[in-house]
Amino acid sequence: MATKFETLNTKIKAKLEGLAKIAVVYDYPIDMAKGDEIITGYPAAMFYPTENEGQFHDSCTNERHYVFAVYLIIERKTVSYEVAHNAMRNLVDDVIDAFDNDYSLSGSCKMVDAAPSMWGQLPQLDDALMAEVLVRCKVIYTIT
Repeated sequence: MATKFETLNTKIKAKLEGLAKIAVVYDYPIDMAKGDEIITGYPAAMFYPTENEGQFHDSCTNERHYVFAVYLIIERKTVSYEVAHNAMRNLVDDVIDAFDNDYSLSGSCKMVDAAPSMWGQLPQLDDALMAEVLVRCKVIYTIT
């Protein structure tokens, strides 16, 4: 039986792969500084779980929160900063819209919330642009 992390991971990956503007999706961290792996297409998405927490809900259930960091990466070698930033703004909106339009990840959780939390540059990729979107999944877990 799949764990909740595995189920949510699968749903998030499918959601990102379904976006036409994303060329490739990685569901694990890539250490680009070490050259362990090369991103094979842009724009790229890389995501993985970053935290989880739980709390008492009632005598039969607990409320859990699973958080995944989604990193969107746009290569900037062949375009201006203006073009790259415009593309990133549109890509972030598309990602947030995709999660807003499927707020339960097809029934995998009670509620999903996606919000950008940080934008920046990746000097190890010739100043590629990066935006982090945190995807927070709320799950009501039935105590057995």
